[in-house]
Amino acid sequence: MVHSAATSSFFALALYAALGHGASLPPVRRASTSGLSMKGTGTGVRTLNLGGSSSASSSSSSSSGVSVNDFQDVLYKVEIQLAGQTFTVQMDTGSADLWIFSPETPLNLTNVTDITTTESYGMGTAEGPIVFADFSLGGFSVSGQAFINASSAQDFAFFDQGAVGIMGLAFDDINLSAINFEIQQAYGNGSTLGRTPITNIFAQNPDAPNSFDVRLDRSGDLDDTSSGTLIISDHDANFSTITDQPQLPRVALGRWTVPLDAMTVNNEPFTFNASSIDTVPAGKIAVLLDTGFTFPPLPPLAVDQIYGSIPGAVKFSDAVPQWIVPCDGTTNLTFTFGGNDFPVHPLDLTFVATTEIPTADGTGTQNVTYCYNTYQYLTLDPNAGFEGFDAVLGDAFLRNVYASFDYGDDGSAPFVQLLPTTVLDDAYTDFNISRSAALAVLPPTISPADLVDIANSQSTDDDDSSAASSSPTKVSGGAAEAATGGTDSALYSLVDKYGPVVIGLLAGNLLVGVLLLIVGLAACLRGHVRSGAKSRDIGSSYAPVRFKEAEADEAREYRD
Repeated sequence: MVHSAATSSFFALALYAALGHGASLPPVRRASTSGLSMKGTGTGVRTLNLGGSSSASSSSSSSSGVSVNDFQDVLYKVEIQLAGQTFTVQMDTGSADLWIFSPETPLNLTNVTDITTTESYGMGTAEGPIVFADFSLGGFSVSGQAFINASSAQDFAFFDQGAVGIMGLAFDDINLSAINFEIQQAYGNGSTLGRTPITNIFAQNPDAPNSFDVRLDRSGDLDDTSSGTLIISDHDANFSTITDQPQLPRVALGRWTVPLDAMTVNNEPFTFNASSIDTVPAGKIAVLLDTGFTFPPLPPLAVDQIYGSIPGAVKFSDAVPQWIVPCDGTTNLTFTFGGNDFPVHPLDLTFVATTEIPTADGTGTQNVTYCYNTYQYLTLDPNAGFEGFDAVLGDAFLRNVYASFDYGDDGSAPFVQLLPTTVLDDAYTDFNISRSAALAVLPPTISPADLVDIANSQSTDDDDSSAASSSPTKVSGGAAEAATGGTDSALYSLVDKYGPVVIGLLAGNLLVGVLLLIVGLAACLRGHVRSGAKSRDIGSSYAPVRFKEAEADEAREYRD
């Protein structure tokens, strides 16, 4: 979690945003079909450790394990070997493709193309040529894996945490995978050159199940890292009953989107609108399970029901729909899948941060601690390519489950199985201990109502002063300057641009500071789901793929 925010000058917020998912797929010329030659290290189970310190190598139940780290419950990253180098990338079930941005690193490529494509995310873009190189993850290796060697990458906050790209674990359907779409356009609809790393791993291991399991552990309020596991083609022995759980079918092409039965808050059910997905049964909605999304976005009324149930919580305004929550406050949030209940740990409901406010006499400032909602308003526009789900359950939910993602074997349909890992009685005890320990060493807390009152009071002052001056207000903490004019649209524009980095706001305008703080919490995290391209009729859909003998033996040159 973002447990405490650094402060500077008059008002500052340190907010690390996990990024999301999107793909913009421009058409390219068509060329001849081509195959892909692979080599591997044989079949078997590979367990990849999640967690530990950011620099330590962690042990594994297999000698082929690699170090994977969780940064403050907002970024789950894994080390891969690619093109003769070791890179750290975000592990992302919400996207499909592999890309890196490391322009100063020499790469041992096995082949190149003249195809340049762009991965467009809700926040951030990466652009570069599609190239090929040897790839390995743990004990699995792929010869000639397709990836984007990005020549530019913008607005990805994870660069500050050592990650240089994203490894998708979703489907290589052309509506989600920019690489696979471009390759099939260039080399024919039957080409397997553009398949994702996880699909290629399964293809070279025909005797191993086409599945991977994820458990994302959480850190305490004052901890930077935690542990967890990623297991390919097997299950953790401690969660062996995962195979007995209901198989939640994939309900949207290309994504790990499954039906959600219900959401309850303090045992009171919330009624969702009808799902936008035709295949979802009546009374249920489609949710995307996404390790690359820190703050889960839900329909706004669902968020209001969650945080409105916490005594003392205050929504900033309708224009700035962010909830400020008492740091010791919580509620009983439970999601139901396949008839099974999955309670959410109280630590996964709120984030802790610090800031500065004016002293009572107005002569100085004082540091205070406040908390805000992790479950956010869903603002993604299906008409902009974010179709395929009604809500996203990211890390703040997935830390409460052991999840098995199964691509299906022998033509069977993909599905997900979930086991609850949160026991509420234990979770409340854990919350009280962790949150109390954090608050004991942080500045005094400020009540949500007082924080909002301060912002509203400053808003009135600023409205009065703005009439007397048309000069723009300088906002520092980056190189940004913006004319605020007291408008939310200008604030959103500024935070959309600078949201993924630490936002330091200080120039003597508390309204700008507080509003950007609140807006920033939403804007930083409101566009993380990878947008798929609009459907293209080129005769391709995802199926678990095994290499044919002829394909595996082909050695096709695809350099122009």
